Amino acid sequence: MIGGFSCRKKDKTASGSSEDSKNGSRVPALVMEHDKWPQEFWTAKAKISVQHPDMNVSFNMTIRAEKDKQIWFSANAFGLMEVARGHMDKDSVRIWDKFNNKCMVGSLNILQGYVPIPLALGQLQHFLMGRVFWDSLVAGKITTKGDSSYLVGSQGNLSLQAAIWQKYLLHKAKATDNQLEVSLINQNFKPVSNLLIPFEKSINSSQVEDGKTISSGLKIEFTKFEFLNVKPDFILELPEDCKRQVIK
Repeated sequence: MIGGFSCRKKDKTASGSSEDSKNGSRVPALVMEHDKWPQEFWTAKAKISVQHPDMNVSFNMTIRAEKDKQIWFSANAFGLMEVARGHMDKDSVRIWDKFNNKCMVGSLNILQGYVPIPLALGQLQHFLMGRVFWDSLVAGKITTKGDSSYLVGSQGNLSLQAAIWQKYLLHKAKATDNQLEVSLINQNFKPVSNLLIPFEKSINSSQVEDGKTISSGLKIEFTKFEFLNVKPDFILELPEDCKRQVIK
C-alpha cells in the first residue's frame, strides 16, 4: 500500500505560507528541520476507511512511534472491540489478528509486496507524518516557486510526480508504471508541537490484473496526534495458542 525513498537532506523550511488552489486553505509557515522531532516519541488516534472491490471496512487505530526504531498499533472495530494489534521494528513485523486468532510474522520487506518501491521503518514514519519519504535529489527534476516545489521524474520503472510545500511537506504525489498507479493527498495540516502534521490522508490505487483494472482506496483521519518525552508501551506478546503464519 505504501512505500518510499529516504529523504536524506536536512533542509530548513522557507518563510511565508502556501495556498492550496483547490480549497483555498493556507498552510502556516514553520521553521523545522525535516527529520527533527520535538520529542523522540509520538502517539496518535485515527479513523481508517478501506475501500476495495472485495472489502469495505472502517475501524479506529491507535499508533505509537519511536523515532527510527519502532511502531506499535492497535485496531478497534465493532464499537470498542480490539480486532488486531501489531508491532514493527527495523527487522520484523508481528501482527496478532485477534478476531481470527492468527499471528503473522515476517520482515519489514513484506510491505514491498504491495508497492514497487522499497520501504524502511524511518520512511514509513515520514510517510505517516506527511513528509517526503524518498530521496528527492535522485528521483527527478524539481522546480520551485515561492515555498512550493514540483517534482517530475522517474526511478526504475516508476514515473513520479509530487507537489511539496516548504521543501519537505508532501501535499500530493503520484507513482505509476505499466500496471500500477498510486496517488496520495495530504491535507488539513495542523501544527503539533511546532511541527506541521496532515490530519487527513487519502490514497487511491488502480492495478491491472488479468486484463482487469482493480481500484482501491484508503483514508486516514487523525483525531489526535501528540509528541511525548516519556516512552509509551510498545510491548506485544503473541499468545502461545495463536495460529502462526509466516508472511513472505
